[in-house]
This record gives sequence, C-alpha cells and structure tokens, in this order.
Amino acid sequence: MIETFNEAVAALMVGGVMIYPLFALTVIAVAICLDKALVYGARTRLPSALVDVVETYGFEWEDLNRELGAMSGRNYARRFLDVIVQHRAQPAWWVESRAADEASQIEQALGRWLWVLETIV
Repeated sequence: MIETFNEAVAALMVGGVMIYPLFALTVIAVAICLDKALVYGARTRLPSALVDVVETYGFEWEDLNRELGAMSGRNYARRFLDVIVQHRAQPAWWVESRAADEASQIEQALGRWLWVLETIV
C-alpha cells in the first residue's frame, strides 16, 4: 500500500507544476460527486409504504398524510407531495401551478454546485 502511494507521488512529481491545479480540481470534483450522492440518497428516497399508498390510485388522504408524516421534513418528495396534500381543495390548475413552483425550487436545490462540476469537466 505504501509502495503504491510512493509510486503515485512519483508520477505526480513527473507532471510538474501543472499537476497541482489538476489535482485540486479533482479533489473538488470528487467532493461534489460525493455530496450529490449523499443528497440524492438521503433526500429523494421514497419509502415503499408511501409508494404502495400512492400507486393504489384510490387511496385515502389520511393514509397519505400518515405516510408523509413518517418521512423526514428534509425529503424533497415529501415537500412536493405536501404541497399537493395541503392544497387539494383548490382548483386543479392552482395545485398544479404550486406543485410546479415547488418542483422548480427542488430542482434548483438538487442542481446546486453542479455548475462547478460542469466547469471542471
């Protein structure tokens, strides 16, 4: 293991000064990728019980409220579905508009720092 590390350091030294900024950009890119993997894994996961309720198409709103209440408040799917549940008495066009606004905010939150990754690439 130490020998492999020493070989990697020796290879970096051969590259000269240009290797240092490339190495820094690599570290930043890996950090962004790890952050996005953790965020997507933690904040976009739907519990199977919620999926079962929604896929019945004839669900009771109380069942949906119960399943949403069991989810973390930071979950993006919960935020989106909460908008629909809270405003279900409104006209469909109004609910759709509010849901689209919430989806846009979620998309912005999920896309944060991706411009840096695009620039590095």
